[in-house]
Amino acid sequence: MQSLTAENLTDLKKEWQDKNPQAAKELDANQSGDSVPLSTQVKLLDTKFPAGAAIIKKNGFATREYLVALYAYMQSVVIVSLKKAGQLKDASQFQGAVNPSNVTLVEKNWSEVEKLNASFSGSSQ
Repeated sequence: MQSLTAENLTDLKKEWQDKNPQAAKELDANQSGDSVPLSTQVKLLDTKFPAGAAIIKKNGFATREYLVALYAYMQSVVIVSLKKAGQLKDASQFQGAVNPSNVTLVEKNWSEVEKLNASFSGSSQ
């Protein structure tokens, strides 16, 4: 099993979205944030979007593991983005909700995060 990294998480998501553009739109429409329990999100992905689940599993991840890591990564990216924009002095107000190590990891690798984000929008930095 490979280790979870921001790069392979986003690569998996991009691979699935590229192969399943309509399903990706439907998945976005079916998500309503934190109000949907993780177990429901796992079941939704596994049953309604089996091609996406197959890509995740092909790469050695369980659907739940993938979603937890993806959400942790996304939270950290949002916090670092806010800090860089001067809208957040530090992440201490998120203590207990976000692992500070994740935020530090994203901060240290911000140039790579920007490259990944650019690859999703098709732009270059």
